[in-house]
Amino acid sequence: MAIASQVSPQMSINLVIPPPTSRVVKEGWLYKRGEHIKNWRPRYFILFEDGSLIGFKSNPDGVYTDPLNNFTVR
Repeated sequence: MAIASQVSPQMSINLVIPPPTSRVVKEGWLYKRGEHIKNWRPRYFILFEDGSLIGFKSNPDGVYTDPLNNFTVR
């Protein structure tokens, strides 16, 4: 049985990313272009010293819950 058929619409997954072990280099609001609807949306990004770049819809206030993006930059 496929995993997709086991997930009901009522189920919700709350993803929590632990804070990276490195310090924050920069954080703030950026505009990100949508993938399907090509407009620009404000997103709050945090760049860590280890190259992790995590994006959110709003400022996470120290708890990194439900990130929209999780990139590694060099």
